[in-house]
Amino acid sequence: MESLRAFVCPITHDIMEDPVIAGDGHTYERRAIIRWLEHHDTSPTTNLQLHTTTLLPNIALRKAIQDFRALQSGEAQEASEGAKRPASALAPHC
Repeated sequence: MESLRAFVCPITHDIMEDPVIAGDGHTYERRAIIRWLEHHDTSPTTNLQLHTTTLLPNIALRKAIQDFRALQSGEAQEASEGAKRPASALAPHC
């Protein structure tokens, strides 16, 4: 699960849906960093002053998160379908 840390917003601590890159080079959930910037002119990660409030979409990370969620959804569906199969369907055929 360590590799999933990049999916988590440092403000909300939730997996991001709309990741954006702020002026500090870190990625945040768009809504969370916008709220932060309404009251601060510093980075929530480094506490250093941000020289710009421009936010850039992190398209590659958003795609990776979407792919991860699709994979998780597919695995959950397969597990659910496996649980619905009769025991005879799971037994080896001799």
